[in-house]
Amino acid sequence: MRGKTENLLIATIRIASVPLIVLNLFGGVTGAIWLAILGQWSIIGIGIIFMILMPLGYTIVCWPGIGLTFLGIKALEKHVNWVAYPLAYMGALYSNLLIGYWLILTMQLSLARSGADSAIPYVLWAYSVAVAPLAYMASKEDDDNIATTIGMYFAQLSAIGLGLSVIVTGSLLGGIAIIVFMSVSVPIINLILVANTRSDTMHLQGKNEFALTDFSTEPNDQITSTEADLWQEFRGRGNSNEILAEKAELLSTLILDCSLRDANQMKENCRSMCEVELTEHQAFEALLEFNFFYLHYADRIAFATLEDHSREYFIDALVERNKKVLLGLYDDSVDRVQLEASYVTTYNHRQSTYGECEYVYPEKDEGFRGTLYWEFSKLVSEKVGLKNDAGIIMATMRQIMLARLILEIEGALQCR
Repeated sequence: MRGKTENLLIATIRIASVPLIVLNLFGGVTGAIWLAILGQWSIIGIGIIFMILMPLGYTIVCWPGIGLTFLGIKALEKHVNWVAYPLAYMGALYSNLLIGYWLILTMQLSLARSGADSAIPYVLWAYSVAVAPLAYMASKEDDDNIATTIGMYFAQLSAIGLGLSVIVTGSLLGGIAIIVFMSVSVPIINLILVANTRSDTMHLQGKNEFALTDFSTEPNDQITSTEADLWQEFRGRGNSNEILAEKAELLSTLILDCSLRDANQMKENCRSMCEVELTEHQAFEALLEFNFFYLHYADRIAFATLEDHSREYFIDALVERNKKVLLGLYDDSVDRVQLEASYVTTYNHRQSTYGECEYVYPEKDEGFRGTLYWEFSKLVSEKVGLKNDAGIIMATMRQIMLARLILEIEGALQCR
């Protein structure tokens, strides 16, 4: 889910990238032809070899940065922000400095044979050698990855700054200063965007078109997911059926609340991203799908933490409570009867579909396809009439990946 800040930044980058596109298309070719005329075939050959080997080399040396970023994500999931953001920053800084070193290395190797010749063809070729593998690696990322878009843009600016420094001053120092500045500042921009995205996702209630009371059948249903620790009162009390029933009562409210928020946000995404206005029926279909997803996720956690009989008791109570409250939304007796007849059947079907997903989210460098997050997001986008719409699928995945409810589900069953 992109906020207005992200959309504005992306639009600005796309406009400013027009000259870069021209440079990327013709700069390397011009530099190579010029060098060939000068008889510098060895520089062209070495550059091609470097372009081919760079992605493999980067994959090997980037692991420390990936490790720091992974630890930062884990800390963010646990809401330890004072640990998460410094770790994420250091991971991004490490990666940016690696790329900066790559830019400097290619420029140095290209200029090493320039002699008395003009530096321009060597700079153009060095720029192409440096940027081409970065563009290739960026193309493997999701189109919705704002961090990759920003990183690629500023990497190109850094390479241009390095080249201009050589052409104008005959020295790399000015370009190196630009690279250091970009390496330090770009991660801060990305972290600010991450913080804004999480804030937008965690505080959607003000944007909801319906109040939480639409789901309420009792006053104590109005429990929000922003409390410091919802499960504190359950510590040390075990997971007897009585306790599980209490947890199911509380968790069902959170699931319904989050399902409503997510459905309303999806409605807004369809409006802003695709200029599609969802009907009331489509919006409710989305609500049901989010509801089934969170119920399935709860069952996954129950499977890992509870004995079979306790898991069955807890999930049955959770499903029954969700069904009861959703039925209360209908004034039309026909629609109510249809939902009552189909709710459990559809839930069981979703259990079967999602149960085939081995992973909730990608492992290591694997893609999203086939994961629980992907299959759900693809299904719900189809339900609202936007089958295989990549933008909606990615926005939906980001919603559920950043949802605090995931942590609350885990907390409910791991607290005993």
